[in-house]
Amino acid sequence: MRVAVSLVLAFSAVVFCRPVHAARYALIAANNRGWASEVPLQFAHDDGTRLATVLKEIGGFKGHNLLILRDATPQSIEAGLKRLSARMHANPDPGGQDLLFFYYSGHADEKALHPGDLTPQN
Repeated sequence: MRVAVSLVLAFSAVVFCRPVHAARYALIAANNRGWASEVPLQFAHDDGTRLATVLKEIGGFKGHNLLILRDATPQSIEAGLKRLSARMHANPDPGGQDLLFFYYSGHADEKALHPGDLTPQN
């Protein structure tokens, strides 16, 4: 519970303390599927959708700068980050205050995220 509260506070400080004019970009990876050995989750997709709503309604994120990936692979996450990075570089904030927010909801352990289409690495 303390971790969740800390994350919410950190998120609030980063997102809501940015200047109003700063562009905000987000990649949300919502993965019900993890590694083949893991039981699929039920609510990761919902988590991602709800967070996207909060980012748009309260956080000042524009829909076209928000990318939601469901059951993403490492390759699709990397491609999404590159896509958002290209947008940021094409339209930089004059004050250098742009924000890129990454959120992952899915299987993980203390060493790594477990996006779909991967087998565990030792």
